[in-house]
Amino acid sequence: MSSGFDQVLQWSVGGTGEFTAFDRHTGEATPDGGEWEHALGAGGTVVEWLNMIEPAGSADTSLQAGSLIRYIYPASIGELPDALTIQAGLAGDADGGVAYGDAYLTAVELSLEENGVVAVSYEWKALSLTSATITAATPSTDEPFPWHGATCTFGGASYRVGSWTVRLEHDISLHTDLDAKTAGSARLPVWAEPGPWTTSVTATVRVPMGLAHLGDSGAVLDMVLTTTSYGTPARTLTITGTDLRVDSISNRIVEGGELVEYEVQMHGRPNDLGAITVEIT
Repeated sequence: MSSGFDQVLQWSVGGTGEFTAFDRHTGEATPDGGEWEHALGAGGTVVEWLNMIEPAGSADTSLQAGSLIRYIYPASIGELPDALTIQAGLAGDADGGVAYGDAYLTAVELSLEENGVVAVSYEWKALSLTSATITAATPSTDEPFPWHGATCTFGGASYRVGSWTVRLEHDISLHTDLDAKTAGSARLPVWAEPGPWTTSVTATVRVPMGLAHLGDSGAVLDMVLTTTSYGTPARTLTITGTDLRVDSISNRIVEGGELVEYEVQMHGRPNDLGAITVEIT
């Protein structure tokens, strides 16, 4: 029997250097696809076959070092980001550990709410998935980024923000072909294709933002979110949004005694790698 004490989740660039543990994490290392398909025919006839496996995984973390975040960004639109090797599962157990080869981050989502710390969720796809005997990397001891060290401005103004979520997404797709395959990996993808780059922001505010977003030209706002970590010296997370398009602002009518909140949804210009930047200094 094993418990979470025996499991690890760690990454390296290209799989050639030392592995780095994900920040405080839980996760999922279950591939997509690979199911049996079937076709039914007259007389009760049936045929079955297997479809392509899509090695994929995800992790939910508390921001500490944050060194993995930058690997969501490609050098330019139309290119893949740096390939990673990601190991997950039981340390020291060949049957309980797996390795994703040529793995690419497809989404990074950062979030913060009152009385919490900055959370970061990761999603990835890979070209290979194999069993691995994992040697555990040393977990991060960096301090988290708490809510009470935060500042938030939209269009240079403060709106008593209660929570925010920032999502970076690269729609990478996996593909196969009908060419000759290697035994043991015939159903794995052959290559990864870069896709569109999108960014979005959702924030809960307690100060009305008006109806400018319903005007003929809509509303475009800059955004700066910062949070300072515990520890000495403290580090600062800075998320900068430039020319974000306001998609909607909710206006719920609530019962007496319930706090009035407005949910703001925005997005960055598609395929603009500079629409939202993330830095830790």
